[in-house]
Amino acid sequence: MFVLLSATVLIIAISIPSCQDQKEIKFRKYMSIGKQIYIQRCQHCHGEKGQGLGKLYPPLDSSDYLVENRDLLACIIRNGQVGKIEVNGVVYNQVMPANPDLLEDDIAQISTYILNAWSNEAGLFEKEEVLESLGNCQSD
Repeated sequence: MFVLLSATVLIIAISIPSCQDQKEIKFRKYMSIGKQIYIQRCQHCHGEKGQGLGKLYPPLDSSDYLVENRDLLACIIRNGQVGKIEVNGVVYNQVMPANPDLLEDDIAQISTYILNAWSNEAGLFEKEEVLESLGNCQSD
């Protein structure tokens, strides 16, 4: 009985750090790949540090819009954005182009990067969250 209990405790002790390590590895992978996609697709308008471009393109760093609309992020990345939005008290009304060629994994990675780069700290954006967001996209 003592041997069985000791083995169980040992397995639990080994598996807990292992799960944390896997999640941390996944987070770092998403941040690295997401950064590359961000540089290729987003940085031109939103800036190297997510600061945006004046009153033309909204900031992504410390954006109240992103915090309040996390569930729309995958839709916006995939389908673009049209119409007025307010970010940190400033109204923006520029068209953001769609990225229909980005796969769900790509969107999860770039979302993770955007939500955790600069001063943002919103954690991992999983593929399941992307699928749910895309499933709830409203078409015009």
